[in-house]
Amino acid sequence: MACNFGQPSPYLRRKSLHHGWKGTFIAFGAMAIIFVLSQLYAIFSASILAALAITALIIFTVYFGYKFYREEDTTSESYFKGRMGEKEIFKGLQKLPDDFAIFCDLVVKCPYNIDFTVLGPSGIFIIEAKNYPGSIDRENGKITVNGYFPKDKNFYNQAYAEKKSLEGYLQKHAKRAFRAFPIIVFSDDDRTKVLVDYAPGKGVSVLHKKDLVGYILSKKRCLSDQDIIVAERNLLALKFSKIY
Repeated sequence: MACNFGQPSPYLRRKSLHHGWKGTFIAFGAMAIIFVLSQLYAIFSASILAALAITALIIFTVYFGYKFYREEDTTSESYFKGRMGEKEIFKGLQKLPDDFAIFCDLVVKCPYNIDFTVLGPSGIFIIEAKNYPGSIDRENGKITVNGYFPKDKNFYNQAYAEKKSLEGYLQKHAKRAFRAFPIIVFSDDDRTKVLVDYAPGKGVSVLHKKDLVGYILSKKRCLSDQDIIVAERNLLALKFSKIY
C-alpha cells in the first residue's frame, strides 16, 4: 500500500462549507425580512399604497432570496461532488505498491494547487482531478465535456502549468532536473466515457479513474533509489513547510 502525506480535498471542503453556510444565511435572512414585512403589512393594510409597496417588497425578497440561495447551494454541491471525486481517486491510488508515495494538495507558486502528486520508481505524476460526467473529448486543443467547453477553463493548460511549476521547484531546491508527468483524471462513475487520452505538445494524459493505477504501473522505471530519496525530501519540504 502506498504511503500518503496529507488528506485530499482541504480546499474543496473549505469552499463547500463556505458556500453552504452562505446559502443558509441568505435563506434565514430572507425569511427574517419577510417576517418583518408581513408584520408591517398587518399594521398598514388599511393603506392601499402601503399594502401594495409591502407586498412588492415581499415578492422581491422571495424571488431574489431564493435565487441567491440556489446559486450558493448549487456551488456548494459542486464543490462537494468534487471532494467525493477526489476521495475516490485517492482510494484508488492507495492501492499502489509500498515503493510509491502520495502527496495530497501540494501548493506550488500559488495559485497552482496540485490535487495529487505521486512519486515512485516509474516517475513523478501530477494528477488533476475533475468530476465532470459524460463524454470527454478534445477540440481545438481543449477538452470538451459532452461537446461543450467547460466555462472559463482549459484543463490542459492547468495541468501543464502545474507540471512546469513543480519541475521548477525541484530544479531550484533539489539542484537537479526531474520530469513530471501530468494527468487529468475524471472521477465520475462508469457513465463517463473518456474518448481522448493525450494532449500533443503538452504531454498531458487524460484518463478515467479506473485506469489510473494501471497507467502509473505500466510506466518503465525512470528514477533511481537516490532520485526518489531526493525528490521525496523536497516534496515533503514543500508539503509541510511551504517554502516555495
